[in-house]
Amino acid sequence: MFTVSPASLAKTGGTVTVTYTPTAVGTHSATITLKSTGAADKTVNVTGTAKTAPITFTQIWNYSQTSGQSANWATDFTKIRNMDYGSGKLYVITETSKISVINAQTGAYLGDLSTQGLTGGTLTLIDCKVVGTSIVACNLATSYLFANSLLHILTS
Repeated sequence: MFTVSPASLAKTGGTVTVTYTPTAVGTHSATITLKSTGAADKTVNVTGTAKTAPITFTQIWNYSQTSGQSANWATDFTKIRNMDYGSGKLYVITETSKISVINAQTGAYLGDLSTQGLTGGTLTLIDCKVVGTSIVACNLATSYLFANSLLHILTS
């Protein structure tokens, strides 16, 4: 992990460069012995610490008011209420009455979940949550009754 160059110097002296090229994360050390004819050996201890390189993220898509970019499923950002993630998809409450399914990696619109029969409330839909293979959703003012539950369950 440590290399010394040059390997030898002229009798008049010079400069030695120690290069640290780690092959693993952690602290590494070495002892370098400098030898000269007619002089005492010199010992140099060197230490280096290799850290994990930070992960760089590349933004693939960003539909937002701030970016100024919109998509066919997000044309009016004031009507996006909430979202949740599950199995590579975003489930986004849009237009206050739809749950749009979005490919989380590409931002591509995959379709809307059926909300047939949902009525009432100040806003028809305000929140959703992925629970296993189901989507649990509710409105702003009242809860939906479905199979004696306080929340409406939609399957994706």
